[in-house]
Amino acid sequence: MRPNFQPERRNQAVPQVIAALMVALGFGSAAFAQEPPVVGSPESTTPIETVPALPPAKPKLPYPDRDTATAKYVKDFVRGLTENDNEYATYNGLVLHANNFTVDEMLAAGRKDVAYADLLAKDDDHRETYRYEIIRFDGRLMRLKKIPSTPELSSQGITDLYEAWIYPAKDNKPVCVVLVEPPAGVEPNLLIVPNRTISVAGYFYKVMAFTTDEKASKEGNTITRYAPVIFAKGMTVQPLSESNTGNIWRTSFLPAVLTTIGLLTAFVLVLMWYFRRGDRVSKKAVEAKRMNPFDASSNAQNMPPVEPGEWDSLSSDRP
Repeated sequence: MRPNFQPERRNQAVPQVIAALMVALGFGSAAFAQEPPVVGSPESTTPIETVPALPPAKPKLPYPDRDTATAKYVKDFVRGLTENDNEYATYNGLVLHANNFTVDEMLAAGRKDVAYADLLAKDDDHRETYRYEIIRFDGRLMRLKKIPSTPELSSQGITDLYEAWIYPAKDNKPVCVVLVEPPAGVEPNLLIVPNRTISVAGYFYKVMAFTTDEKASKEGNTITRYAPVIFAKGMTVQPLSESNTGNIWRTSFLPAVLTTIGLLTAFVLVLMWYFRRGDRVSKKAVEAKRMNPFDASSNAQNMPPVEPGEWDSLSSDRP
């Protein structure tokens, strides 16, 4: 009968399996005990990808606060630009919003289908349709003045503002433009000579009342007129050409010289008339006192009256 060796083989395999498991557990625990390298750490060869910060979203051109109660409380046909707290807040808001864009961006978005009369319409509903819309004007710059900023605008870096008065093309009525930046090459002046050709687009704010130097009557009452007010970042100015430079002489110097000559001529003519008139009066006075003895008409007028027949008695006494 053959001996059975299987139990002995099993007893020899068990220690080998246990030893193998212990070795595997040892390597596994060492592997788990070691921390994995952090991506981007000195031990790691994989760099961290730098994600650039997204720029702040640029505001859209339409005025965002146009439907707020503050913006709807703006009054037309009154003096001044900030009559109340609501107008003051809207004034600051429009300037800050216009400052977000370039001149070219506003010119490209400016509406060209709005007439001057639309902004001054007496119909409130019609005028309201254009409130805070970007309106474009092409015309002439007549006046430029630096005006103070508000504390709220100064805190945002806008320390100065500019008030420009322009006349749209083919129109003799003015538009008031509040600018964040002055037009290039133009110094502030109450009268821009020669007038500069400009293009500007801005947010229609309100209709402002102002007084002029015109006299309504002999009592000296001033005339009140109205002008639309828009807010813009700036305006483009056409360069002065040689023809425009010559216009300075033709439109300013030459008229002044001709006016001076005309006034001097009129003054001389008045003096001549005055002295000749005095000569005629003096001549008449002298002639009235002087009597010509050889003038029969003069003697007859200056002889004393006599009674009828007196000449006869005198003649009879003659020798």
